[in-house]
Formats: sequence, structure tokens, C-alpha cells
Amino acid sequence: MSASTVSQILSNSYGARDWGGIEARVRGELMRETVVCPVLDEITKGYCQDEQAKSFTGTSATRTALFHACRGGCEHSRLKVAGGVDG
Repeated sequence: MSASTVSQILSNSYGARDWGGIEARVRGELMRETVVCPVLDEITKGYCQDEQAKSFTGTSATRTALFHACRGGCEHSRLKVAGGVDG
């Protein structure tokens, strides 16, 4: 998160409608909460969010598997993908 985003959150002026993503980031980065990723095994919630935000690149089998897992029904995914995998 950028410094300006953190400042807006702390001053209660952040206009986000979904605070769940911010909560997950805080729990992952500051509280070191983890999730079990179907591709990478145990990772922090922050790392999970970082992977979800990445666009597709076929640079490795792992990158491809992560892209599809994040968009294919992973229970930890916060992505809203209509009609299956986007790409």
C-alpha cells in the first residue's frame, strides 16, 4: 500500500467500499496471518493478495498455475471473475 493510502485509512477518509481487502493485507503483513495456497502451500495473506493482483505471464509453470488458481475458485481469492478465467 502506498503511504497516501495508509494515511487516508488512518484518517478515516479512504473511500473504499470493501474494507475486507485492507483487513486481509493488515492481517497478512503486520500480523503474519497465513493461508494455504493450492500452488505454493502456506503463504501470508499479503503475499496471497499480491499474487491475485498480478496479470497473466507464462514465464513459468508456477506463475501460470497461480494465475489460474487465483481465478479458478480458490477459497482465498478476492477476485470477482465473471464467466471463468480472464486473461
